[in-house]
Amino acid sequence: MRETRVHVEVLLDQGAIAEAERYMKERWWLLRLAGYRLRKLNQAYFAFNGTYGDSPASISPIGGQVDELRSLVSDVGDMLRLTRGISSYDEFLRVLEETREISEGLKVKN
Repeated sequence: MRETRVHVEVLLDQGAIAEAERYMKERWWLLRLAGYRLRKLNQAYFAFNGTYGDSPASISPIGGQVDELRSLVSDVGDMLRLTRGISSYDEFLRVLEETREISEGLKVKN
């Protein structure tokens, strides 16, 4: 699935929408032949099944980054306080980096 997702993203970035659709249809047939019963394979499938950030098929790093941020804070409440005002990915990356620095600073002191 990850290979399919990456290839489709490349095609879409190039504006090759029809080719991306054909490729997804080919991959759908291969998956069906392998025993996977997908109704349809398209962009909506990837979005609905979470393959943008939190699965092995994802091409986005954010799932792992959210997990990392959670590992750097003491509890879920701290995580919520850190993230509640974030409105963009760039802001999230800034908060993650700041939290890493604070965490590293605490490790050095101990």
